[in-house]
Amino acid sequence: MTQIENQNQPRPSRQPYAVKLTTISVEASVVKQRTLSELLFDSANFESFLESPPMNIVLFLNLTPGAQKRGGFKLASFGRASKPLFARDLRTDICAKRTFYTEQDEGGIVHHIPNPSSWQAVDLAVEVRCLAWSAALLEDVYEGVDNLGISFIATRNAADTQLPVEIPRMHFVQAVFATEGKTGEPGRPRSVFLVEELIDERVQGQFRKYINNRTPVPTNFIPRTENHNRALFLAFTQHWQFKRTHGLAFVSDYQGGNTLLTDPQVMSDESLGDIFGSGNIPSGCSSFKTTHSCNIFCEYFKIYGNFDPMDEDLPIAMSISRSALPVPSTKGKRKAEEEPEDSRSGSRRRAET
Repeated sequence: MTQIENQNQPRPSRQPYAVKLTTISVEASVVKQRTLSELLFDSANFESFLESPPMNIVLFLNLTPGAQKRGGFKLASFGRASKPLFARDLRTDICAKRTFYTEQDEGGIVHHIPNPSSWQAVDLAVEVRCLAWSAALLEDVYEGVDNLGISFIATRNAADTQLPVEIPRMHFVQAVFATEGKTGEPGRPRSVFLVEELIDERVQGQFRKYINNRTPVPTNFIPRTENHNRALFLAFTQHWQFKRTHGLAFVSDYQGGNTLLTDPQVMSDESLGDIFGSGNIPSGCSSFKTTHSCNIFCEYFKIYGNFDPMDEDLPIAMSISRSALPVPSTKGKRKAEEEPEDSRSGSRRRAET
């Protein structure tokens, strides 16, 4: 449950930087907070996901191997920025992520090495796409529940108008796409990062996985407290998203803290192609009807046991069509430890040419 890319790292203390930090000057473009309607209208170009113009900032990062957290395909480094980057959080603490490849030295020690900048940019562009779409798909659920739920709740019996549990309020981290202008140290290659607001464990609690990537089955938290409630609600959002997109997409790999989530994956139907990278498992979409287990939220919001997007009982119109979804991309995430060594090295050579 503690992978990552996962930001499994508490917020630094008042004097967290006793170690040597690498100083990196970057151009940072904020990843836009976009609605689902906006993404459906315009998401073909990577630039459409980023605010313009970029801002010039300095990152102070601990890039020593022992200080980095490693997940399936990303390294996470921790530090601070020269100024606050996110409207929601005025702190300067950050988590900076890069994809990596592995290389074994003559002594048999495996090293995890950040991909070169050209390949890094491709990988992290897919991360930006997944994050933007996941945030929009999640907010779309809240919009439907909040703004349109009143009308159909009013049709219920008076004794059945209140959920017996609270609806969790969760959202994805804000992020910036950061590209180094020039190297700050001789011999160090130019860097590209996806910089996120830090998930502070003192505020957000211990990092946890609510739903894994490969199956839409929520984690069974024991005892069944707020964590269990959050996992059930996120499973409900998958059902809502599946219906909303006519069975074409939903968010998976829900993970993070009490309210902040990070590193999502969008699962999409194979007919849409490689939109969301190789972390996307199309069979997850095709098997959703049999693997999803409806819960109290599905039942309350009248989608219990029902996968028909044209269901007239739904509180919103499920009107997203296949033709409205984005065109396939040509590159995507690659889980480094699952690739053959020759494939990784070949990818690296191509990226450097």
